[in-house]
Amino acid sequence: MRTASPLHPRPAPTPHFTSRIVSPGGTNVSGYTHAPFDGRREEQLKVQCRVRDVPPGARVVLHTNLNPGKGFANIDMKPVGTEGPEQVFEANLSVRHVRAYRLAAHIANEAGVVRWLSEDGIGDTVIRPFAREHLDLNMEQIQVDQVGDGTFQGLIDAGPETYGLAHLEEAGINAIWLMPPFETKPWAHRHPHDDKGSPYAVTDPFTIKRQHSRDARKIVESGHDPDGELSRTAALKEFQRFVAAAKTRGIKVILDVVLNHLGHDADFRDRFTTADGRAEIRKDDFSQIAVNQEHLATIRRRLQNPAVANTLQALASEFFAAVRPDGSIEPTGAKRPEDIVSGGWGDWRDTSQLNHGARWGHGEPTSEAQRAVLDWLTRMLEFWAIDMDVAGFRFDNAAGLPAGFFETCLNNLQAKVDEAHPGKNLFYMAEDFCHVDRTRTFVDRIQGGFYTSLVQARTASQIRDVLDHPYHQEVLTGGIHDEERLAELLGGDVGAATRYLSLIQLFGGPCCRQMGDSYIERLRSQFRSWAKVPVLVQLQDRTLADANIHAHQTIARAGRARRDQPALKSDQRAWLQRMDGATDETLLAFARHADLDATDPAAEHSTVLVFANMEGESERESVFRLDGETQERIDPNKQYNVRNILSPRADKQLWAAARSGRSIIEEGVYAKLDPYEVQALVLEEVRGG
Repeated sequence: MRTASPLHPRPAPTPHFTSRIVSPGGTNVSGYTHAPFDGRREEQLKVQCRVRDVPPGARVVLHTNLNPGKGFANIDMKPVGTEGPEQVFEANLSVRHVRAYRLAAHIANEAGVVRWLSEDGIGDTVIRPFAREHLDLNMEQIQVDQVGDGTFQGLIDAGPETYGLAHLEEAGINAIWLMPPFETKPWAHRHPHDDKGSPYAVTDPFTIKRQHSRDARKIVESGHDPDGELSRTAALKEFQRFVAAAKTRGIKVILDVVLNHLGHDADFRDRFTTADGRAEIRKDDFSQIAVNQEHLATIRRRLQNPAVANTLQALASEFFAAVRPDGSIEPTGAKRPEDIVSGGWGDWRDTSQLNHGARWGHGEPTSEAQRAVLDWLTRMLEFWAIDMDVAGFRFDNAAGLPAGFFETCLNNLQAKVDEAHPGKNLFYMAEDFCHVDRTRTFVDRIQGGFYTSLVQARTASQIRDVLDHPYHQEVLTGGIHDEERLAELLGGDVGAATRYLSLIQLFGGPCCRQMGDSYIERLRSQFRSWAKVPVLVQLQDRTLADANIHAHQTIARAGRARRDQPALKSDQRAWLQRMDGATDETLLAFARHADLDATDPAAEHSTVLVFANMEGESERESVFRLDGETQERIDPNKQYNVRNILSPRADKQLWAAARSGRSIIEEGVYAKLDPYEVQALVLEEVRGG
């Protein structure tokens, strides 16, 4: 039988606090802390709070799960001084794992808590240190069936001239966002054009869609697979080969998962851990998810009844959502299959809403059935992260999930991964348009609508304003599968699309594009049908226009530069201004610096200067003053030159003669760009001669 996993009780959150969490990156008022963690050693996190009116003999105590043990513990904070009428207390904590950590402080005496601190100390604060390796993720969104023969093996076998793993590696892609590859049973009432059905209407989240596997197709076609298990095993093995082949090429696989709903007529499987520590996936074994023995016996009777369909909806409707007559959520779930609410609380009729306790993100699990659903979803994620070795997840419609899922379930998941694969930090990307402030605290990056402001930006200052906005924590992208293509949003302007897709790889932080974007595909993704991406078909047939090929080559050079240059692996960025102080909205200029704490010896002196012409019709030129960080990395007494690593001649030095560091600092750097052009200049010391 399953065991309940209630959320840890905690003080009510406070909207503002005066605490200072001193980390490598600092903090902001939302509680989201920019604390990078590389996993190679412990990171030290210094927590300070300022408190007034501490009674004599009382202690200031930090209550947190960021401690050497498990669960929450109380840690005495040390007095380190005063600031005006306030006493300053401090605690030094060791970060050993990537988790969401909660911190709250109180004043205590021998009798216990005197008061929880809020406005005058650390209120209810959540931080999630992120893995440094995730800063340089350069992702491409892929739907397997929309290219080649539509199989994972096809992506493994494809050479660099056609679309597949080799092609992606050559373009500098180091992560794949894989749209849901799970088994589905297309809804009978879908639109005729949607001949495949939505990949987000998953009916077996423990199984790879058999059509995505070359080997599984052959088994199905042979007719010797009565219960479907042979083809299921073949599909999973092919997927494992795909993940391993991607990993060999330095490409992570990020799996798109659907946690709010299932497709109709869903199959049920669950992950079990045997006595010797092995994982087993069992079909129709409800012993871990049933809320009690009586419930388990009821499900088993239904399994034996030929009149009851062998679907999760029919066997255990309690795990799907229902509403009471007053419109509120029924915590115990649907009593009958016909009571089940469609996914999205009625919006997506090809799916059934899961009973996890929240309605569009509002609410937490209050019943055993709801907690059972969340625990089952966590075990499903364990299967893919531990057994199938995916590198992370993209959470579809994260806005619909309860907040507790992100804190409790994802912490439990990462803890299991730490045991099975020490040093492996999962990457979390969440689609959320509604609860960004909540969700961004628990994940690495948000995927929402903020990116449209960047697409619409036409001037240098508009771009700077978007990227510097405190609300911005999104994956840099040009759109996703159910939105208009970037090229279409830009009116089919190939130059503008090429410039945009080059720049998002150079700004810093995780970025993503759709398959076909780099070849300037304009057709919106037909992700519900058995369709192919037109430009990728033309690539395979060698009928692609020269302009599209040239665009991809330019974008790929930016991807390889990002992969190879230490300065482009961090998220450090500084805007550059013209030497004469004039405002020039047609030229965007910024410097990228390597993280000085990086392990690469070349990182200390690695600087890339990026310039972009926002004009599409005329050349632009100017001289730019270097930012303070770049100036500090230049030795005035040494000689330097630059190379444009986005040029086909990336090895060519641009300056006719080397310049002294002093002249560069005092006189700046000159840039001249063609229409739409982006340059990335590596500043290098010239040794000898």
